[in-house]
Amino acid sequence: MDSNPAVLQLRISLRGVSPPVWRRVLISGQIMIAHLHQVMQLTMGWGDEHLHRFIIHGWRGHREGAFQFFDGPDTLSLAAFS
Repeated sequence: MDSNPAVLQLRISLRGVSPPVWRRVLISGQIMIAHLHQVMQLTMGWGDEHLHRFIIHGWRGHREGAFQFFDGPDTLSLAAFS
């Protein structure tokens, strides 16, 4: 395990609203994709009530956790996409 894990900068934004609403968050690249949902909820100040979707280099995930583009969201880290 790397003693200096990469820190990634994410931009989380809402589409279709004016004025623009977005947040920038720094997060360890070691976080698993399965935990990205919790990061988004905390970052946006949501209480797990908002539908959302995320796109990482063209790969899509969403609130229900249906990660159809790969197996094992608990084993794949964000760093795998960088």
